[in-house]
Amino acid sequence: MIFGKIIHKSKIRFFDEFIGTHEKADLEDMFTKNEYLSMFNAGFKGEYNLKIENLNIEINQVIIQINKAIDRDRYNHYRPAAALIKNNDILQDLGEETLKRFEDLFKEMNSLFS
Repeated sequence: MIFGKIIHKSKIRFFDEFIGTHEKADLEDMFTKNEYLSMFNAGFKGEYNLKIENLNIEINQVIIQINKAIDRDRYNHYRPAAALIKNNDILQDLGEETLKRFEDLFKEMNSLFS
């Protein structure tokens, strides 16, 4: 059967490989916490204004930290993403650490499929 053979498991990568942790990570964790909070707050302007001190540093994933801080099981992940692409200031404020993570991710993905 062809199912399961679309992408070989040797070509699958996980975000934790690019952020230097052995904990589970999501796309949102590729950004620094402050950068992602900036996107989150812009996406939920008027509803939330989270600061780094609102997050539980005992938890690794920023998504889970935010869910706990706003007392929700899940928030709309599209809204911070939309804020990122619509707000040039957020984009320009991405730091070297974040840019390097994404650069490494794209280089790795290109090497796997070239």
